[in-house]
Amino acid sequence: MRAARIDRTLRSEATERVSALEATGRIVRTKGDRYTLPARLDLVAGRLSVHRDGFAFCAPDEPDAEDVYVPARGVRPAMHGDRVLVRVEPFQRRGRVEGRVVKVLERGTHRIVGVLRQGRTAAVLVPQEQRLTLPILVPRGAEGGARDGDMVVAEVVRYPGLASDAEVRVTHVLGPADDPRVETEAVIHAHDLPLEFPPEVAAAPRRVPAAPFLVYRALTRRPYGHGGGGDSVLRMPVIKAETDAGTAPGRAADGRSPFVRLAELLAEVKPGKNPINLAV
Repeated sequence: MRAARIDRTLRSEATERVSALEATGRIVRTKGDRYTLPARLDLVAGRLSVHRDGFAFCAPDEPDAEDVYVPARGVRPAMHGDRVLVRVEPFQRRGRVEGRVVKVLERGTHRIVGVLRQGRTAAVLVPQEQRLTLPILVPRGAEGGARDGDMVVAEVVRYPGLASDAEVRVTHVLGPADDPRVETEAVIHAHDLPLEFPPEVAAAPRRVPAAPFLVYRALTRRPYGHGGGGDSVLRMPVIKAETDAGTAPGRAADGRSPFVRLAELLAEVKPGKNPINLAV
């Protein structure tokens, strides 16, 4: 700061800005607390994309720069999705630029969805994301009640180092990994999809005027929607439905399926027309 002749009153702000530039890989600190541009040290800042076989590519922040190939032995301590500094090797193999990770600028993974597997000494997490190739340990006491074969959501508590593995703590146990419902919930967690409706959406039904509800019973002995076997109920906001006592199960008085008639009614609804005024 002194060499730059920055006024003392501005040095604190200047230090913060320099630190921010260093954290994002725009500049690099060298010996003697000096700073230089990454390119002068054959360094490239970018986002790391790991292949499931272990090797990776670093997509530079500069849009016109060429991707840097990183062999599996040069990926540590980074993980898929991290922003990294890669040192470019002075030679090329197979006509492509090659390098190795020298620093992680920003972590891209904070939660991991995967299957917990119990080992002899410790548990491990097998992530759904196949590009997370480094071993992930679950220390004793961090299983969160999960059993072998359970799908879980885990929080990263320690990232991998050059000679150490990543560690996680289980925060949610979703259930057996082979359960289809658990697989669906795992996708929701993996993509950070909301588990609940926003407050304004949840409040919207309370603003709808009260209306009688027509109850359709599908007498086909097959579950419909969330029915649990046997007769299932489908509720729609129409005024009433009349069927003759002698009508065959699952059929209206005119012999047509009630679902066909329901589809016709819904087709008649126009913008601004209240469907509760329609009758079957």
